[in-house]
Amino acid sequence: MTNGTENGERGARSEIDSGTAEGSMAEELRLFLREQAKLAQLQAARLEQEENPTHWSRRLGHLGEALAVAFRLTIAIVAFAVIVGILSALWSAAHDSGLVIEAFSVPSDLAARGLTGQVVASQMLDKLAAM
Repeated sequence: MTNGTENGERGARSEIDSGTAEGSMAEELRLFLREQAKLAQLQAARLEQEENPTHWSRRLGHLGEALAVAFRLTIAIVAFAVIVGILSALWSAAHDSGLVIEAFSVPSDLAARGLTGQVVASQMLDKLAAM
């Protein structure tokens, strides 16, 4: 009979132990769920802050984007001005009809008669213009 009594006591102990284990598991589960609920509330509050259009980080983000666009636009304008300047100089050089004649070197007997290199260059230019 002692075997039957021992088996009964063991069964009762295991039920008590399992009840205690289930109780502590239930308590741990409740604690875990409370922490998860707090975390969800914090995340919801954070999301609400981020969606607020007056939040400072969003303002800085928009300001940064605007400055980047302004910088790119400035670079484009400067590059356009440089290209226009180069093209203008090339067009002007290609369609320039002016002629520069520098002074000639003349023999000393012509220079003695008053026909210096500048005078000879000037006369040459006058004859070319007459053509």
